[in-house]
Amino acid sequence: MTDLIGSALLHRFRVEEFLGKGGMAGVYKVRDEQRAAFLAMKVLHADLAEDKIFLRRFRREAQTLAKLQHPNIVRFYSLELSDDLVFLLLDFVDGITLRKEISRAKGPFSLKRVLEIMQPVCSALHYAHQSGIVHCDIKPANIMIHKNGTVLVSDFGIARMAESATSTMVGVGTPAYMAPELARGESPIPQTDIYALGIVLFEMLTGGDRPFIGESAKTTGSTSEKIRWEQIYLQPPSPRKLNPSISLELEAVVLKCLNKKPEERYLSATEFMNAIRATVSDNGSSVSVAVVPLAPHPVAPSTPLIRTASSNTASVSRPSVKPVSLTSRSTKRNALKTYVITFVVISLLLLCACGITCSLFFAPKSFWCIFPFWPAGICP
Repeated sequence: MTDLIGSALLHRFRVEEFLGKGGMAGVYKVRDEQRAAFLAMKVLHADLAEDKIFLRRFRREAQTLAKLQHPNIVRFYSLELSDDLVFLLLDFVDGITLRKEISRAKGPFSLKRVLEIMQPVCSALHYAHQSGIVHCDIKPANIMIHKNGTVLVSDFGIARMAESATSTMVGVGTPAYMAPELARGESPIPQTDIYALGIVLFEMLTGGDRPFIGESAKTTGSTSEKIRWEQIYLQPPSPRKLNPSISLELEAVVLKCLNKKPEERYLSATEFMNAIRATVSDNGSSVSVAVVPLAPHPVAPSTPLIRTASSNTASVSRPSVKPVSLTSRSTKRNALKTYVITFVVISLLLLCACGITCSLFFAPKSFWCIFPFWPAGICP
């Protein structure tokens, strides 16, 4: 793999550094000489690079993937061919994966950190799902954390297209994060990503443990086959057994994501994120995080890392966000309730006072004669 370093593919992409190797590709840092920008290049393994069905399908769907422009999605640009090499070009993220951060943490994440990661990931998934794209391979290795703190989701749709062209694979994605319907070979839906995200949440809350690892399967075969069996047939363990500090409400959120029936999971990434926020608020915790709107929020055409072919800029501009306290909404609601109650009480008192005054003003003289200070000569 490292023999590509120093070469210039298509007389344009100069290979600078070998970054690592994944299940489908070797990853390099390259410099786009035309735009004077760094990109990530994923060189597909030979089994995919030589698969004409995969290449034809990928070209057909590449335009859809290129339209996914969101502050928390690693942008895909194109599929390129150079001699015997087939490679993908994406944003280069100067940072680490969530997998690396989980490994370094050596323990459960704080609730603050969980929210900092889950909010942008849910925002990205919500946008992609509304665009008709299911990721199919949500896992910590596909969640990038830029050195400036920005959280991004990478590799949208790539695993699904690879699987569709390779008949020897059963299910799409990584077995440890694979929803039961995928393990059975069924078509992915948005709740498929919610399931995988639930396993990511499980992992962050327990310090790196996963619910299904293939050790309890009642079947033979490879570890991957055993994990798929567990995903289909076994109920997930309680995350509180691994981390007793997890609240019952948060555990319920995790287990709802991991329901075997897709229709019993959260209907959307927005609903899932709101449920996580609610557990934090219900427990009286005040956690400030940078909130990115969950509504579709594409990056403006002037801000992507690489623009269209006529562009010559290479700067990335992410929208700035301000810290927002998750308990501030509750405080405002309580203050509003106080104002309303005070207004109603004062209004009732004023109405009573007006009624009494009017009654006394229009009362007959015989009524006043009951008071000793009223002159007797006036009484009838």
